[in-house]
Amino acid sequence: LTLTAKSGRYTKEYPLSVRNTDLPVVRIQTPGGKAITSKEIWMEGSTMRIEQPDGTVDYEGPMSIRGRGNSTWGYPKKPYALKLDSKSKILGMPKHKRWCLLANWMDRTMIRNAVAFEIARKSPGLDWTPRGEFVEVILNGTHIGNYYLCEQIKVDKNRVDIEELDNTVTEGDGITGGFIMELDTYYDEVNKFKSARRDLPWMFKDPDEVNSAQFTYMQNYVNAMEDALYDDAKFAAREFVNYMDLESFVDWWFVYELAMNGEPNHPKSSYMHKDKNDVIKAGPVWDFDYGSFIPSASSSYRVNNAIYYGRLL
Repeated sequence: LTLTAKSGRYTKEYPLSVRNTDLPVVRIQTPGGKAITSKEIWMEGSTMRIEQPDGTVDYEGPMSIRGRGNSTWGYPKKPYALKLDSKSKILGMPKHKRWCLLANWMDRTMIRNAVAFEIARKSPGLDWTPRGEFVEVILNGTHIGNYYLCEQIKVDKNRVDIEELDNTVTEGDGITGGFIMELDTYYDEVNKFKSARRDLPWMFKDPDEVNSAQFTYMQNYVNAMEDALYDDAKFAAREFVNYMDLESFVDWWFVYELAMNGEPNHPKSSYMHKDKNDVIKAGPVWDFDYGSFIPSASSSYRVNNAIYYGRLL
């Protein structure tokens, strides 16, 4: 490796050794090698090839790609969302169209998400946690770094296994689920509402399109849940257990405390889901690349007062 000063006057040579990282290699090609500049517009006509360390091909096919993330999209190493043209298995993970390439740019260890997800997978109160694998990514012929290729949070029998919502249904049991909701102060989804008592930002994540009856049902459900929690008489009668699955809320809290992740305090990236004719469950867990696994001098707890935990505890 030869390093040259900007002035061109000084150079220095360094010997290097090169070896395989023993990680799968993901090769992505966009049409004409164009840069990915949007989080909203899919770059269709792209292709992806995944090679195992021994050279065998794990996946090869057409797909679309776009940027993803909120603050993470503003950093030099970009995260991406992938949408395969057809459902496929990837690196031993169950088949689906939607996947994420997490850059872990703010995490110099690059393993915080993976470790937190492993804690969550060992938590029996949580229905599902994203699977993932570390990979090396080559975009349009240029190596852009180590990424965590993982499952996107979606309703599916292989992921969040709840009833798929039919947005043509406007009454009866069909409007009671299933929903994946996100509490996030970015408040940037099309369908969203602020809860009446706590003014918390609830967003419809999957499906992102709901009809007015389904929207109203979920909004009323959340407001009734908050009333059951914060009305002293209803709380004393433990009416909140009719609205929320406590086992999932306990394990969700444990994962964030063990990972020392304070994101739910905003809240940000805090997911909950509700199946048809069922109560709200906490999870899946998400977003541990920043501010996790760092001891705090101010308190031994991180999320004791996040979302509804101040009241629950």
